[in-house]
Amino acid sequence: MSQQVSRGFFSWSTLPPSLQQQVKNAVVLFQESAAQGYVIAQFGLGSMYGNGHGVPKDGRLVVKWFGKAAAQGHAGA
Repeated sequence: MSQQVSRGFFSWSTLPPSLQQQVKNAVVLFQESAAQGYVIAQFGLGSMYGNGHGVPKDGRLVVKWFGKAAAQGHAGA
């Protein structure tokens, strides 16, 4: 995941291991919630994959998760 977060002074490599683990845990929770149909988690995952926040940028997954959120009526998706 070291190439997935690059925010200047707050790059992945400068995050303490405890924060790196928290980000990994949050990604897992978003993925589990989104897979169960929670629209906010679906939109959140689309945003995460679009911006590379805690995950690699992946346009295919952006379309997948935003599409699922949009199908449930999420206006931002």
